[in-house]
Amino acid sequence: MPAQYDAIAVSREGSVGLIELDDEERLNPTDTHTVLAEINDVLIEFGRDRSTRAVVIFGRGRAFSAGANLGAKRPARYPQDDDDSAPSRLAYGYAYGQVWDTLHNFKKPLVAAVNGWCLGGGWELAHACDLIVAGESAKFGAVETDIGLIPFATSTVYLPRMVGKHRAMDMILNARRIDASRALELGLVNEVVPVERTFDRAREVAAELAARPPIAVSFARELIKRAMAVTEFYDLERAYGYYLQTTEDARTARAAVFERTADSTPPVFIGR
Repeated sequence: MPAQYDAIAVSREGSVGLIELDDEERLNPTDTHTVLAEINDVLIEFGRDRSTRAVVIFGRGRAFSAGANLGAKRPARYPQDDDDSAPSRLAYGYAYGQVWDTLHNFKKPLVAAVNGWCLGGGWELAHACDLIVAGESAKFGAVETDIGLIPFATSTVYLPRMVGKHRAMDMILNARRIDASRALELGLVNEVVPVERTFDRAREVAAELAARPPIAVSFARELIKRAMAVTEFYDLERAYGYYLQTTEDARTARAAVFERTADSTPPVFIGR
C-alpha cells in the first residue's frame, strides 16, 4: 500500500484500517476520479490484509462529503475514466464505477464516521457502510435532483427499504436534507454523538467488531446484505444516471446550483 495519496489519508490502528477523506476546502467531493479510485484501491488492499478486520471511513473538516464537486474537475486518475463514453463506463466500470461494487462486496465491517454535510454520493458512501456514527452536526440528503440527476449508487433502493416508499419519494424527489437526530429516528444511523467524539467513537465501534470472530462476522454481514439487496437495480441506476448527465436539464440545473446567488432566479427546465 503506497504511503501517500492525493485525496485521502490512510493509516491503521491495530486491526482497524482508517480512510480519511482529505479535501476539506471543497468539502470532500466524491465525484472526482481521484478520491474514488484511491478509496477503491485502499479497500482492495485492506480486504487482502488478514490483519485488518474492520475499516472506518471519515471526512475531515466541515463535511463527511457534500457530494458532487460542481467546480473545476481534477484530472482523472486513470485516463480511461475521462476518455470512455457513458455506455463504456457502464459496461466496464473502471476506477470511477468500481468503488461502489468494491464497497458493497467488501468482506469486512465498514463504519462511517459522519460530521457535517453528507449529501448525494457522500451519503451513498456512508450508507454503503455497515454502521454509521453521526456527529450532532451531520446533515444527510439524497440531493441529486437538485442538479438534474438521480442517486445512482443504490440510494433509490436503500431508502425505500429503510424508510418506506412515501418518505423515500419525498426525500429523493424533493432533495430533502435531514439532521442527525431525524436520521436516528428513521434508523438511518446507529448513534449520534458530540462532534468532537465522532471519529473516536467510530474507531471504538470498529475495534469492537474487529475483536469478534471474523469468519462469523463476515458470514452474518453477507446474509444481512443479501436480505437488503440494495444492489438489485444497480445497473439500471447507473444507466439512468449516465443518461441524465447528457440532458440539457441536468446541465442547466448544475450551472444554476454552481452559480447561485441570493437574487438568482430559479432555472427553467424544458424536459430535454
